[in-house]
Amino acid sequence: MKPVLARLGAVLLAASVVLSGCSSSGPTNEAEQFVVDYYKAGRAGDWETVCGSLDPEVVTALGGKAKCAEGLRKESKANGELDNLPADLEVSGSDMAADGNNGQVRVLDKNGREQVVKVVRIKGAWYITG
Repeated sequence: MKPVLARLGAVLLAASVVLSGCSSSGPTNEAEQFVVDYYKAGRAGDWETVCGSLDPEVVTALGGKAKCAEGLRKESKANGELDNLPADLEVSGSDMAADGNNGQVRVLDKNGREQVVKVVRIKGAWYITG
């Protein structure tokens, strides 16, 4: 379970190295808003919401939502990665497939470089895939 948790932590960490302050226009579509909400849940330590935002196959591999949340809770306390997170996530844009059900949301890191958060919509709900 540890390698999968490390990967999930990396997804959250990628989102956590963003500039403070929202972009002037804010999220422009559902996928972008979903990534912002995911980030806010992680920043708040709401691991149940974070795990509920992950691809269901990943959560299943972790033993379900409760085990996923407990694993992330323990890891975050152990490594202190939430201590210096900025208040807001800056979205720089997104690229969605023609069907609108998958794509990537781009966020900016502390150095102004883009980081990519992959998303997919399954039965009308958005999930983080990587």
